[in-house]
Amino acid sequence: MLPILIIDDDTDDLQLIKLALEGTGFDHPVISFSNPLSALGYLRESYKELLCIISDINMPLMDGFELHTELRKSRYAAVPYILLSTSGSKGELALAKLAGIHDCLTKPPSYDELVQLLTGLLLELKASGS
Repeated sequence: MLPILIIDDDTDDLQLIKLALEGTGFDHPVISFSNPLSALGYLRESYKELLCIISDINMPLMDGFELHTELRKSRYAAVPYILLSTSGSKGELALAKLAGIHDCLTKPPSYDELVQLLTGLLLELKASGS
């Protein structure tokens, strides 16, 4: 199964997302980074195919939109890119659509809701052939 790459500077959120992905029942390996620059370095040296990339929006050094811009210049340009936002503002959603980002999802307040959100996302990606 193709791995899922997660980038979030909040290590607690990163662990929660990893646990929630395990809770979906899908058996995709998870690769995670708390620093977007480290994730970019890994991707430049790796030739792994990915199911998707899930990134936080607000991170120091490089935000999720800037990371997406860099990835569009790479062999990972066609990999579905999903932003996770704590605010879910309409401005973020509109900017994500304009940037060609696959989806922009609001981080739910509970683990169970996060599992449901990620399960729906994985089912959508599988249905679309990603």
